[in-house]
Formats: sequence, C-alpha cells, structure tokens
Amino acid sequence: IDQISHNEFQSLVKSAFLRSRPAMKTGISASNIASMVKQMYNTVKNSKYVDTTIEDFNKDMRGGFVVGNLYSLIGRGGTMKSIVSAEVAMNNAMKGVPSAIFNMEMSNMALFDRIYLRIFMRSFIEEVQKGNITEEALANIEIKIEDAFKGNLRIVSEVDLEAKDMTQAINRTQDEMKKKINLAVIDSMNSMKMHGESEALTAF
Repeated sequence: IDQISHNEFQSLVKSAFLRSRPAMKTGISASNIASMVKQMYNTVKNSKYVDTTIEDFNKDMRGGFVVGNLYSLIGRGGTMKSIVSAEVAMNNAMKGVPSAIFNMEMSNMALFDRIYLRIFMRSFIEEVQKGNITEEALANIEIKIEDAFKGNLRIVSEVDLEAKDMTQAINRTQDEMKKKINLAVIDSMNSMKMHGESEALTAF
C-alpha cells in the first residue's frame, strides 16, 4: 500500500546484499583442475565457431568466435571497428554462415557500398555517378548479390534498440530464413538504448 521511492528500494537491496555477502563467501572454493576435464570436453565438443577473418585470431582462439559468446571491439573513433565488423559478417555469410548486421551507425548507403565493393571490387556510388550502372542493370546486380551471400546476410537498420528488440528481430529473421543466425554484428553500442548511461551495463 505504501509506495517506497526508487532510492529507498536501492538502499534496501544494497543493505541486504552487504549483510548477506559475508555468508555467501564461505560457500566459495577453488576447483581441482583435473575435475574440470569432462566439463571442458563437453564444452568444446558442443561449441560451434565462426571465422574472425583474421587467421592469427582464428589460430589463437582455436577456431574463431564461439557461437553464443559476446565479443566487443573497443577502440577510438576512426579505427575501422565498423568496417572490420561488417567484413566479418560478410565473410561468414559468403561461407554459408547465417549472419545479421544491426547497422545503427553507418548509413544504409555506406554499408551497401561496402557490400557491393566486396562482391564487385568497385564502388556502387561511383559507378552510378559515372553512369556505368543503369536501372536496367539492377536486376542482374540483385541476382549476383543474392548468389554471393546465398541469402545468409540480413541487415537491421534501426537505432535505440534493447536486447529484447534484437532477440525479436533475430527470431523473425530465423523464421523467414528457416535457419539459425550464428553471427550477429551490433554496430554500435553507442546507438543502443543506454542503461544507466553505461556502455558496459548496456552490453550486459
């Protein structure tokens, strides 16, 4: 009946946590490494991997990105994080891995130009500007793009998304494709709906 404020609620939770924390610590113990053998075997046996596109990374990670894990590319602006991420998705899609790009940072034109460049080794924008691509050529371009990716690359161009929005988009896409998405590139954290003004919290 009596509503408590958000700050009051936070204080109660923090107080309860601090009081229960000493008791929780007593239940923690170190594992014998030998006892982990079967667990590690099952983990490796049931893991799927996708190509990082960088051979040294694939080698160091014993096969590439593990499907189901989150990998963050962190760096200053202009260090090509978006370009590398898009390349990872395109490379995997061309190899038959169902992939999705949540394109929240580049314009659709910039992303499409990179996709076109990957297939035709030329800029779509420049080719249209020069008059080398006409409307009559578009159907043939569509066929070549579809053939290159075999329907394995999907783009979501929305901003201010939360995890549940992404999950819904992936579920709908999987239903349409009749395939499981094995790689989702989210570009970028800055364009997601922020939680607590923290990128780390948003990522979790």
